[in-house]
Amino acid sequence: MKDLQGVQLTFKKSDLTAFGDGELKIILVFAAVLNRLTLLQTQTFGHWATARDTARSEQTRSAALCGVVESLILLAGELKEAWESIQQCYYRTQVSRSLHSTLPANVQEAMKRCGRHFDGTALTTYL
Repeated sequence: MKDLQGVQLTFKKSDLTAFGDGELKIILVFAAVLNRLTLLQTQTFGHWATARDTARSEQTRSAALCGVVESLILLAGELKEAWESIQQCYYRTQVSRSLHSTLPANVQEAMKRCGRHFDGTALTTYL
C-alpha cells in the first residue's frame, strides 16, 4: 500500500503580505487540490492491492475492484477541478504572466500540454 503524505504550507502573516490576490489563491487552492489528489491516489492503490490479493474472498476482491473504478472516476473529477483551478487562479489572475518565465522548461512544456487532457474527447472528461 502506498503511504499517504499531504502537503502542509506554513507561513507567517508577514510573509503573506508580499503576495497578491492571485498568488494567495494559488497557495490555498493548489495545496488543497494536491492533498485531495494524494488521498484519492492512495485510496486507489489500497483498493487495487485488495482486489489483487488472492487470499481475500471473491466478494471482497470484487468490492475492492468497484472501489478502484470509483476512485478513478473521483480522481478524474479532481483532476478536472484542478485544471479549472489553474484556469481561474493562475491564468485569470495574471500570475501566469509574471511566473511562467521563471518555471523550468519541462514545467512550461507540461503547462502547454495540460489543457488537452480536459478537452471534449479526453478520458478525464468522459469519466
